[in-house]
Amino acid sequence: MKKIGGFLLVSLAMVAAANSQTYDYTFNGAVDNKWNTVGNWSTGSLPGSGDSVSINYGENKSGKVELENDITVGDLYFNHNPAGWASSGFTGSGTINADSFTISGYNGNFSMGNVSLNIKGEITTVAIISARYIKATSISFGAGSNCGLEYTGTGTAENQNLVLSGAMYFNGGGSVVLTGSSGDYYTTVGGISGNGGNLQVKNNTSVANANLTINVAQGESYTYSGEISNKRNYWDSNPVANKTINMTKTGAGSQYFTSKTRVELTSVRVSEGVIGMAASLDQNLMLDGGYFSMTVGNLSAANIEWYSGGLIFDKTALDNGYKIELSGELLKMGDGPIEIDFDGLDGSKYIGKSYELISSPSGIGTLNSDANVDFIATDLTGALADFAWNDNILSVTFTNVPEPASIAALFGLAALAFAVRRRK
Repeated sequence: MKKIGGFLLVSLAMVAAANSQTYDYTFNGAVDNKWNTVGNWSTGSLPGSGDSVSINYGENKSGKVELENDITVGDLYFNHNPAGWASSGFTGSGTINADSFTISGYNGNFSMGNVSLNIKGEITTVAIISARYIKATSISFGAGSNCGLEYTGTGTAENQNLVLSGAMYFNGGGSVVLTGSSGDYYTTVGGISGNGGNLQVKNNTSVANANLTINVAQGESYTYSGEISNKRNYWDSNPVANKTINMTKTGAGSQYFTSKTRVELTSVRVSEGVIGMAASLDQNLMLDGGYFSMTVGNLSAANIEWYSGGLIFDKTALDNGYKIELSGELLKMGDGPIEIDFDGLDGSKYIGKSYELISSPSGIGTLNSDANVDFIATDLTGALADFAWNDNILSVTFTNVPEPASIAALFGLAALAFAVRRRK
């Protein structure tokens, strides 16, 4: 019976594999622009789940494929090559479910209208995709300044505009518009990587609030050298009012923004993992379980709200004099000391040296005058860290670790004093 059962399972698997063969379909718009018109497909039938689909309108043609319902296919390829900035893409309504989505050709406008994208794998594009909602594993932008994403629908925390389980990759260019026509917009990505590019708030509305969550998985680390803008439009340097980008870092992995010229954010909350940037925050840096790294450059913010977690001042930060400049104060909202993580620094090479860490016009505020009560050094070898407030500036001085004999002597004196007190 076991042998027969095994034979049946193998036979069924072979049949399933035979039925899942991938076919290439070519959409040419011979009859009309509708996806459901059989005459538009070279095979004389409509593609289905697992089928590889190719759409090629040819040069200087700006047609759009009309959807009348949700569709499910395998790999989807679209040769986008309209005249000038004319638009090609999709129209109608529904959701495109595909294993992957590749847009090649010209880097102009690729409009999705009310059509949403639900892609199991990667989206690769050289064009500007305009869509209501996009879900994918990752997105990769080809080289060139005119590739990116724009959103046309209003999102919520539960129904977000863009969701990537993996990373967003910039390969020399591209822009991601974190808000579209109006309202609040929500985006979650598994990391941001690459050089060039820009994350921006579109400046065509009176109010636009972008909520960007970076959820980097444990063991992953991403670095992005492009720009983030909530004050200026990508296309020019004109000031933009009433635009916000509120960033939240989740996940146990690390995210670094290395641009030192244009990282403009409203607020940053670090709930998990590590984030590092040389940024200008209009509002607060909130530490709520994660770590903010100073390895990239100076940070300016209104306040620091500390609940748990800490700040990382590694060798690079100390050697370059990177510090946090507050226009307000450091607000200690949680219990216990604030961690200053030195990331494995060999403190023996810094004995006797002092470094400024945080400046605040209000100085200690509600904190203890003895900074060693509110701050504790972690991941430091070869030295002790002595924290102090001097002229509204928190600084650290590295001192020698006491020799074992000295420590033993101190314990001995303490024991003797205790014995004397007991006799008395």
